[in-house]
Amino acid sequence: MYSCPTYCVVLYVLSQQLHTPTNLFLLSLAVSDFLVGLLLMPIQIWLTGGCWAWGSFMCGLFQYSSFIITSASVGTMVLISVDRHVAICDPLRYPSRVTPKQVKKP
Repeated sequence: MYSCPTYCVVLYVLSQQLHTPTNLFLLSLAVSDFLVGLLLMPIQIWLTGGCWAWGSFMCGLFQYSSFIITSASVGTMVLISVDRHVAICDPLRYPSRVTPKQVKKP
């Protein structure tokens, strides 16, 4: 099973030139979208045809993971938008304001 997120992760790991703040944001988006497609969508499709059969703990765990993964995806899109805004509006100071070290901070 090969997909665009898989290729993004492999290219990012193998190529040192791609280790830029923007590409790190794109890598994060690729991973979160991959998790949405791998974990959330099959269960959502299965739930449309029937009822939940795995108990209340798994229901809560699924809802929690669903919230976290989709929030990570949306949050990454916001960060990409802010990154592009700074790059366009202040291009001369962009390399000093947005560094890979700052992007990797938790």
